Amino acid sequence: GKGVRSTFSSDELAELAELLEAPVVLSGDAAGAIPDTHPLAAGQLNLYDRTPLHKELVTEADLILAVGERGGTGHADALFDSSTAPVVGIWLGNEGELADPRAKGGAVADIRPALNQLIEALGDQQRPRDDALRARIVRGKDGLRGAVRAQIRRDYANDRPMHYGLALEALADSVDDDTVILGDIGSHNQWSRVMIPTRNRDTFTPEGYWGAMGFGLPGAIAAKLAWPEKKVITVTGDGCFLMASADFGTAVEQGVNPVIIVLNDRQYGMIVGMQQ
Repeated sequence: GKGVRSTFSSDELAELAELLEAPVVLSGDAAGAIPDTHPLAAGQLNLYDRTPLHKELVTEADLILAVGERGGTGHADALFDSSTAPVVGIWLGNEGELADPRAKGGAVADIRPALNQLIEALGDQQRPRDDALRARIVRGKDGLRGAVRAQIRRDYANDRPMHYGLALEALADSVDDDTVILGDIGSHNQWSRVMIPTRNRDTFTPEGYWGAMGFGLPGAIAAKLAWPEKKVITVTGDGCFLMASADFGTAVEQGVNPVIIVLNDRQYGMIVGMQQ
């Protein structure tokens, strides 16, 4: 979950996953908690992106360790709705009140020390490398992105205005280790989560949850102030952009110039989808 990102515990998560030879499925707001390039990183699971790979891995599990997840959110609902396996949680210290009552057990703890204690307790109980599992994860991730790209090109290549996916395909192909991309709330973000690869913790920072709508522009300003040497990009929607457009004044005042990509469908796309 997002608690792994906020506590800079990615290395410890990866070490534990390798020790257990266990796939890592991220909640929708935890992109970058483990890089996409890691052989056990199996993508994201949330209410709107339940792809076959994620759902199968969670369903097949005999035990799920939820690290830094936030109980009571849609991301947690997606996890509990997808599996009957017992869930044991490590809940972030200042979010102990968000421990999920559906979990069979767990502890409120600082994420990084807790993961290190687990690694130490497991000692030399290294599980053998599972090449079939790793190959399955690669096929699942590559297959999803490949299928999405193929459908976009087949069905929307000549659309004007340009389809979301075509814009994000071009963006995804330009991502490197010094790219910092921020998401925002909206239907556009479902595309961002699928299309944008995470090369490290900061490649793609998704929004928090519904209350974070409008995060993209001020988030990009903050990121550019923190990393003036990096390429900072926000992918936002017209509704999100409208909510925070006044912060352009702050960008001018601070002398920063992040790139803002507005995917404009002239509506609150997710709300329209729910109404329909």
